[in-house]
Amino acid sequence: MFTKRPMPAPKPTPTSTPTESGARLALVAFALFACSDGAASNDTSTADAVPPAATPDAARPTPDTGPGETDARPADAAPPPDAALPDLGPPPEPLAALPHANPVSVGRFMTHEACAFCHLGIGDLLRDADGIDISPVGTFLMGAMAHSARDPYYLAAFAAEMAAAPASAREDIEATCTRCHAPAARVEKAEDGEHVRFDDLVAGTADVDHLARDGVTCTACHQIRADGLGTPNSFTGGYRMGKDRLIYGPYTDPFVVPMQNHVNYTPTGGAHMARSALCGTCHTVLTRPLDAAGTPTGPVFPEQATYLEWRNSNFRTADEEDHGGAGTAARSCQDCHMPSVDHQGRPLETIVSIRPGGLNARTPFRRHDILGGNAWLPRLLAADPEMWQSPAEPGLLEASAGETEAFLRAAATLRIGDAAIADGVLTATAIVQNLTGHKLPTGYPTRRMFLSWQVLDASGAVLLGAGEPDADGRVAALVHGVNHVDRVTSADQVPAWGTRIDDLEGRETHLLLKAARWRLDNRLLPQGWRADGPDAETTASVGVADDADFEAGGDRVHFAVPVPAGAARLVLRLWMQPTTHEVVKALAQARTPAGERLRQASETTPPRPVPMADAEASL
Repeated sequence: MFTKRPMPAPKPTPTSTPTESGARLALVAFALFACSDGAASNDTSTADAVPPAATPDAARPTPDTGPGETDARPADAAPPPDAALPDLGPPPEPLAALPHANPVSVGRFMTHEACAFCHLGIGDLLRDADGIDISPVGTFLMGAMAHSARDPYYLAAFAAEMAAAPASAREDIEATCTRCHAPAARVEKAEDGEHVRFDDLVAGTADVDHLARDGVTCTACHQIRADGLGTPNSFTGGYRMGKDRLIYGPYTDPFVVPMQNHVNYTPTGGAHMARSALCGTCHTVLTRPLDAAGTPTGPVFPEQATYLEWRNSNFRTADEEDHGGAGTAARSCQDCHMPSVDHQGRPLETIVSIRPGGLNARTPFRRHDILGGNAWLPRLLAADPEMWQSPAEPGLLEASAGETEAFLRAAATLRIGDAAIADGVLTATAIVQNLTGHKLPTGYPTRRMFLSWQVLDASGAVLLGAGEPDADGRVAALVHGVNHVDRVTSADQVPAWGTRIDDLEGRETHLLLKAARWRLDNRLLPQGWRADGPDAETTASVGVADDADFEAGGDRVHFAVPVPAGAARLVLRLWMQPTTHEVVKALAQARTPAGERLRQASETTPPRPVPMADAEASL
C-alpha cells in the first residue's frame, strides 16, 4: 500500500553553475534506410536520400484499419517486450568509459568549445535578472542535444538494433542512427563516402570522433539551411547544410566581424531558425522494418512524428503555409522548448556574445537547453561522470533534471469530476488534458504516462489503490508497459498512455527496425487534432475506437470501484516515465557491452517516473 505524497516542488536552478569552475575556464580556453550516404553537390550537403515510399501519407497507423481503429488482437495477448531478442549467452563485459572530450575543428565544423569563447557567460554577463546563466553554450551543456551521441540508452538501443540485424544491414543501421545523433560528423564523413560507426562513438579518438560525440553541436544546427524544411525529403535527418560557413541565427542584423575573425564563420539572419520545420528534420523519423535478409520492406512506420503531430494541432503557426495558417494556440517548437522568458515569466533581454564589449542587448533571446520529457538522461550522466564524459559537470546535470521535472509539470492537467459513493461503489471521472502541441508522451516510443489512484479514509489511511511506482520506478500492474483502460473497476487496473509495437509477423517488439505497425497508440492527442487535418493518417491513435471520450486534447477515465466502508477521499496522480525496466532488460538481452552498461547503470539510477499533476476529491 502507499500513501498520499505532496507534489514535489521544482528544483531551483543554481545561480552559479558548475561551469564557472575549471570546466568553464577550459571551455573559454580553447530512420529511414537508404543505401547511399553521399554529400550534395556544390554548396550544400544533405542527409541520405529519402525513398519515395517514405512519405507521411504512406505511414498509416495499421495496414488494414483506419485511423483510430484497433487491431483484432488484444493488446495484452503478446509476450513481454524482452522476448523479442534471443538469449545469446552470458553478459559481456560492460562498455568501457567513453574517451575524454577534446575540442576539435574538422572541415566546416567545430565543437562547442569554440563557441564558448564568446557565447558562454562570465561574471554578470549572459545572466537573467535572478543571476541564472542563460548563455547559449551554458544552457546547451545542460540539455539532451549536447548528449545525443553519448546517451547511455541511445547507445544500448543502437547496439541492440545491430545485434538483431543481419551483418549485411549493419552499416546502413550505423549511417541511419547517427544522422540526427551525430550530425556534424555524419556530414563530414559523408564527404568521403563514409559514415559514423558505432565504434567511433564509443571508442574513437580521431578528431571527427570527438566531433561526433559533441552531439547536435552548435555548428551543426546553426548551419542548417532553409531549403526544403517541412517537406517529406527533410524528414529522418534530411537537413541540408551549406559549405559557405554561414551560421544562421534569428537576428537580421548580426555583427559579423568578430565571428569571421575568430572562427571563420559568417553570422547570417535566418528566420527558419525559429520555425518548427527546423526541428522536424530529426523529430520526424520514418522507418521501414527489416526483413530476415536485412532489406527494408513492409509499411513505412512513424517511429517518431512529433513535428507532424504539432502540424495537426492548434499550436501550428502561420509559417506552415501548406497547412492552413496559424492555429488558435499558435506556438512553435522553439516557443516552448527554447523559452524567451525567465522562470518568473519575464522576457529575456541580454547581449548574445560577451565579445566584443559594447554589443546591444537582444530580445527575444532564447535559452538553449531545449528541455523535453527525460529527466533520467541527465541523472544517468551525473551518476557516473568518468564513464560518460559529459561536457557538463554533475551539478549542472542535476539542475537539468530538476528543470525537466518542472517542465513536465506544465505539460498536462488532471482533475476529478462527479466523485461519489453509492451502494458501496465509488464512481468518478479522471479528466486528463494535454497542454502541449504534440502527443503526450511524444517522441521515442518507450515513454509512457500512467495514473496512480488511491482511496483514503478520513484519517488518511489507504483503503484501496493501484499504480504507485516502487522505489525503482516499477509498476506491478503495467507488466506490458501500457494497456488502454477506459473504465477502472478493480485494484489491478492502472490507466496508462503510450505505445506498443508489432513486427511484420505480428509479434510484439521494442526494436524499432523491426517495427511494422502500432499494436497500441493511445498517447494523448494534441489540442486541435483533426481526423481531416494534415498528417492525420500518420498521427492517428490506434486501439481506442471503443473509447468514446478519448478525443483531441485529452482523455477521461471512469471509475466504478467497490470500496470498503469509511472511504472519504479519492487521490490521483499523473506520472511520466522515459522507459521501463522491462525495456532495459530487453536491451540487455542483446548481450552487447552497451546494453550491459545500461543495465548496470539502471540498477543504481533507475528510470523512475516523474509526477506531473495531482488531483483529489472528497467522497
